[in-house]
Amino acid sequence: MNTARVIQLPCRNSSGIPAPVLPDLPESLETRGAFLWDRADVEAAARIWQEILGRDPSRSDIRLRLARAVLLTGAWDEAADELTICLPLYPDQPDLLVHLAICCLHRNQNPQALGLLDQALRLDPQHRLAHAALGATRSSHPEIAADSSRMEWQMPSPAPPSLESASLFEEAIAALEQGRPSEARTLLSDLLLLDPDHAPALFELAQIEEAENRLPWARRYYEAAIRAWPQAWEPHYNLARLLFSEGQDEEARLQLERAVLLEPESAGAAWLLAQTCERLGDDAEARFFYSRAEALDSRNPEVCCALARLALLRGQTDEAESWLDKACALDRSRYDVLYHLGLCRWRQGDSSTATALWRSAVHEHPGRPEAAQALAACALAGGHLEECVALLDAHPTAELHWQAAEAFSARGDSPRALRHYRRALALKPSLAAWYFA
Repeated sequence: MNTARVIQLPCRNSSGIPAPVLPDLPESLETRGAFLWDRADVEAAARIWQEILGRDPSRSDIRLRLARAVLLTGAWDEAADELTICLPLYPDQPDLLVHLAICCLHRNQNPQALGLLDQALRLDPQHRLAHAALGATRSSHPEIAADSSRMEWQMPSPAPPSLESASLFEEAIAALEQGRPSEARTLLSDLLLLDPDHAPALFELAQIEEAENRLPWARRYYEAAIRAWPQAWEPHYNLARLLFSEGQDEEARLQLERAVLLEPESAGAAWLLAQTCERLGDDAEARFFYSRAEALDSRNPEVCCALARLALLRGQTDEAESWLDKACALDRSRYDVLYHLGLCRWRQGDSSTATALWRSAVHEHPGRPEAAQALAACALAGGHLEECVALLDAHPTAELHWQAAEAFSARGDSPRALRHYRRALALKPSLAAWYFA
């Protein structure tokens, strides 16, 4: 008796995100620059905007985009040049003044920075980034803090706190916890202007971008977090998830091996590394890391299914059955486990348990054909033709219709035999040679 085909136990995609399909680059330079920016290719976008400005230096909107890009890459001299050109065109924009002041701070031009911050705070006394920049300047240059007369503006009452990197980060985390990711992104981006290597900020910003499906930006920030914080396992793991979801398995494996080395107790990293190795065809390594993940998280039925799948591929049915038993004990609603465990029981001659498992599988997922067809085969073998026909009406298969036709023919029921012969031929025309023979 043929009890239907063996279905593939799932190899779960941790993130569930399909690999991106990149369209052709648009022809318009301006549109191309925006496209590259959306893909987080900041350097390439900056080159496009420089080309546009070379053709038309009056495009202040493009110059602002270029300034933003070079600020992000830490090219402080170039950013200062662009902002200086824009400043007379936007004299009432405190953000420009503050960004230019930050460029001055990174170039150790503190008096110029203080003058610019003074102007920015005159325009917006509550400007958070200006206060943060001022606080950072005073903390790193106590002689400036002692000579407060250099700043002529008056603090509003009550005075806002002087925010430095730690305070900005705490504010961003609070905004995230209160469900305000846009505000958190702004705070973290401001923090990174002051401290481009602030690894926790880079990591949090990457997670915000990932949550909003801006995956190229998430990847950029995870990579930056790794450079700033190479001994932390979380950025390696999160970057690997993105790479895995995009099908970049070799790169994902390198990141996951680093994550597992840095944090051997991470079941998630071991689990994803096992999946990556399996997709790369390295079943021995996959089995090792699946076993490691199971040891770290013995309540995960997914890991048991994966180990059962590898055991079946090696022909080790007893081991596969053991893992399927454990997976079934952890979660009796899994169709794949119920179906494969039924196959194992049937091969051992325990048809009653096999049929009970297949009935449970059909109950859980009535639309799936494999368990229903296995039950139809069992019913046919036991001579229960009516039950077999009822199952085949819902989940037809050419081979079983043909066998049902043979059984009806043996009973002398030619009309029903003819009906099933026709259904078999409709599903599989190549059976016609047998029919006419």
